Amino acid sequence: MKKIHVYGISLLVVVLMGLMPAREAAGQLGFSVGVNYSKLSDITQSSITSRFEDASGWHAEVWFDLDIGTLTLRPGLRYTMAGKVFKIEGVDDPNLQANFNVNMLELPMDFRFRFNMQVATPYVALGPVLRFPSASKGSVSGLNSMSVAGGFGVGLEMNLGVVVLYPELKFTFGISSFTESEFAILDAPFTADENLQLNGVMIRLGVGF
Repeated sequence: MKKIHVYGISLLVVVLMGLMPAREAAGQLGFSVGVNYSKLSDITQSSITSRFEDASGWHAEVWFDLDIGTLTLRPGLRYTMAGKVFKIEGVDDPNLQANFNVNMLELPMDFRFRFNMQVATPYVALGPVLRFPSASKGSVSGLNSMSVAGGFGVGLEMNLGVVVLYPELKFTFGISSFTESEFAILDAPFTADENLQLNGVMIRLGVGF
């Protein structure tokens, strides 16, 4: 998994370095921080459906915004503490409480479509997200080392002269499975009949320079 993380970071650095010299005047470096609320989709095992609880966490992202008119391209590098996403609803067994946090290194690639106005510029953003999850050793096995998600969001671009603020509301939805078909939570085995996907909501504030 470390090799995959290094590869992902290196790929992002190459993309950023390639974009910045070519469009330096139209490029903007920034970061975003905020809270997130995540939930794994239900799983069915031998006709029995298990539901996971909502989990709260936080995230921080560094991004580069390449301005190409009403459209901007924004690759980013995001660390997300997704929270206790493997906690199952209504289960009192301490072996299945899953009181551990799942963390992710994410590589989002947003396309932002702006609607120019005088005071503030509203926009919508969408694009793919590569996820590289991890959890504490022995807590959960069978996490896919890489999964694919999609992102959609709305926000405002507020130019204050020295900096630009980006309050945003973003949604992420799993495309590929977050786990393998067979996985274990604290040594308790599970078999998912369908892909187990991680979906979430992010409330955040970005600052561009």
